[in-house]
Amino acid sequence: MQHIILIRHGRAEAGSWNMDDFDRPLTPEGTEWISRAAALLLQGSRSVATAKRVRIIHSNALRTTQTAEEIAAVLSRAGIAGELENDPELYQADQDHLLKLILSAETGVTMVVGHNPAIGQCAESLSGSPLAMHPGSVVVFSLDTADSESLVGKNHEPELVIHPH
Repeated sequence: MQHIILIRHGRAEAGSWNMDDFDRPLTPEGTEWISRAAALLLQGSRSVATAKRVRIIHSNALRTTQTAEEIAAVLSRAGIAGELENDPELYQADQDHLLKLILSAETGVTMVVGHNPAIGQCAESLSGSPLAMHPGSVVVFSLDTADSESLVGKNHEPELVIHPH
């Protein structure tokens, strides 16, 4: 069984004419929420709380990198190794790229920290129903990734959904 956690990066600074979208950092509130969401994830997901290591794949945009690093820090304080993996393709990825990451994931816990629309489309494809992925949203799925035909459109019930308040 594979535990897949889809996370949209935390709330980021608004873009401006002199700041590239790629370089937008998390706001202080965005960082605070991600820390809180990671703690809620530890409380609400047995698969995460009992893991020895968690693979955290993120895009190389600043806000997703900061989100992944904050989650890894919270996991570390709980004695769980958060193994960060930068995937430059996630910045402009489509849903198919995310599904390939899920299918290639090892048994255990894999987090994918990414951007809309792909992260939201992937969550909806797996659950079979609309799932709003606001900045800082987290969705946990337990999937049998050995059967790739059963991944999309099979109404996988999320184990846990966390939305920012």
